[in-house]
Amino acid sequence: MDDETLEALREQVENPMYRLFAEYGHGQRRWFALGVLTSTAARALALVPPVILGVAIDSVFHGEEPFTLPLVPPAWIPESTLGQFWFVAGVMGVAMILGAICNFVRQSALNLFSTGSSTRSGPRPTRRCNGST
Repeated sequence: MDDETLEALREQVENPMYRLFAEYGHGQRRWFALGVLTSTAARALALVPPVILGVAIDSVFHGEEPFTLPLVPPAWIPESTLGQFWFVAGVMGVAMILGAICNFVRQSALNLFSTGSSTRSGPRPTRRCNGST
């Protein structure tokens, strides 16, 4: 196929990304939504360890202030320094594990979106540049 033919085909196609999403993503949008939601959750969970580590380091250098974490009730935080260390390490570990699980679900969901779910029988239709099957 020469360059002139490709240019003519490109001019005929309007909103190619939307067309591909609507044509090949029909019936698979739930996988796309799950992928986007878990991607957002994974990014939020990836921010937990640096925030908690920053608060813990500030607590060491500003020892006169009580150790508090954002969005964590003070009753949950241990009184002893060693208890606070293990609490922070545990929260960071849980955030990292949950982030890894979210990334796995994201990758699986977006893969199912792009290839079609396992409940569909038969191969997906393939189209050529000129729209024929």
